[in-house]
Amino acid sequence: MAERLKLSFVSARNERINQLLDGHIKPEGVDLIWTNSDPSETFWRQLKFHEFEVFEMSFSSLLIAKSQGNDMVGIPVFPSRRFMHALLSVNVDSGVDSAKDLYGKRIGVGEYQQTASLWTRGVLQHDFGVDQFSVEWWMERSEELSHGGATG
Repeated sequence: MAERLKLSFVSARNERINQLLDGHIKPEGVDLIWTNSDPSETFWRQLKFHEFEVFEMSFSSLLIAKSQGNDMVGIPVFPSRRFMHALLSVNVDSGVDSAKDLYGKRIGVGEYQQTASLWTRGVLQHDFGVDQFSVEWWMERSEELSHGGATG
């Protein structure tokens, strides 16, 4: 019998990978050594320390890391599919009634480089004509713990 490949794998437990973690789905010939980690911490750790062999990564962070010579290999697996711009919410007192009203406003995101933020900026610009530079972007994470801080 061939020796099974052991790969370190980091992810938060969620509905997209529960069956993998519970053993209902088994990768053929592979043993995944799982580490539980919140995505925001996972991305930062992987970008900063390259700790794991299998990991989820923000698309924009992957592109930046590749442009800086990182040898990460992205595979086209998209475990989270949703219309991110449908998740935007506004303060009822903000005066925002349509996307065009976002000009000059602040938009808070968990992380500027996260894929959800990348898609939101693209949709706002290409579908609603709101240039990403016409709003002020605020990040939840400080620079030393952000994707941007890890990629420079």
